[in-house]
Amino acid sequence: SEADFYLATFNEKAVALAWRQQQQLQFIAVRDITRRRGVGKELVRQIKHDIAQKKLTSLTFCLSEAPKEQQPELAAFLTSQGFNLQEGVLSWKVD
Repeated sequence: SEADFYLATFNEKAVALAWRQQQQLQFIAVRDITRRRGVGKELVRQIKHDIAQKKLTSLTFCLSEAPKEQQPELAAFLTSQGFNLQEGVLSWKVD
């Protein structure tokens, strides 16, 4: 199935990227220099909005998809955005 891509730009430069297939978040990254400015939070908000609009019920991300050195930070970020971590999988349910 096709993937939905999300790109955040600032001054015509890409600062964050994410993509998902159905209810599976495949990838999310924010440039180091742009972190802690709400860019990732806004990207996740948009993805959640799209999930709800498409009448899907949840969004999951498998931590093992990310490079090992980025996993702790990614888990902390997604948990701060309402995801629950269980056995290496982060999941978020539509209200």
